[in-house]
Amino acid sequence: MIIRPNTTSVHTVYFYDDSASPVVPSSGNYQVKDINTGTAVVTPTTFTPVTPYYAINLTPAQNALLKSTDILERRQLAVNFTYAGTKQGGATEVITLNASNVTVPNVMDSLLGWVLDSEVTDDEYDVTEDMVETYIIKGLIRVANYLKLASTNDLPSTIDAVNEAVAIWAAGLLWNWKYTVDTPDATPLPYGKWLVTDAQRMLDIYRESTAGDGGIQWTTDTKLGEWDETDEFYSYTEKGVQDIDENDENVEYDSTR
Repeated sequence: MIIRPNTTSVHTVYFYDDSASPVVPSSGNYQVKDINTGTAVVTPTTFTPVTPYYAINLTPAQNALLKSTDILERRQLAVNFTYAGTKQGGATEVITLNASNVTVPNVMDSLLGWVLDSEVTDDEYDVTEDMVETYIIKGLIRVANYLKLASTNDLPSTIDAVNEAVAIWAAGLLWNWKYTVDTPDATPLPYGKWLVTDAQRMLDIYRESTAGDGGIQWTTDTKLGEWDETDEFYSYTEKGVQDIDENDENVEYDSTR
């Protein structure tokens, strides 16, 4: 499940016995931990269900980021319950907090003709909001990898060009997911790749020279080298200027240059 930080989320858990039949537990508890740090976000909290299901409500405070500068944080919601005396059951769910500045409308801007829908069919360009949020996460991960950053949370979320590239990259991935070789008309099949390529071109000036340096730096092309400001440099420069006009009778043309 993907949610935005500082919002309320509802998580409905269904209870089954060891024969996969619905059961009403005698008691239960849930807790939430941050996956990366192991920090307890919600300590074990007991509840007493009266039906074979129970809705757990996490508050905006419980869905707040542990680190204000993070873009993504993952939590694990764990539920344990007791039924039929001493029998135990349990379930877990991963919650992803997406704090990026890339929104669903940003991605849809690059998917002209697509519509948001509650259900997805095979013959229309429609997509659910949850699916777009999922592909925003994928876009964030791929952009961070392309920029050779150590973590997705190192992305500079205040740089408009980077956010635009994430949105375009996510749109490209969605296009590739929706439009496959099995689609009747495969004419626009490469479009997803073109979108990803466009995103990469926007990001090239921000790429790291090595992986995991942290932060964004300008790329330096070390293969070209540099001229030292020496007499040879200036004499070469002057010679090059003179040799531009190969018809000049006063200058011997360098045919090998």
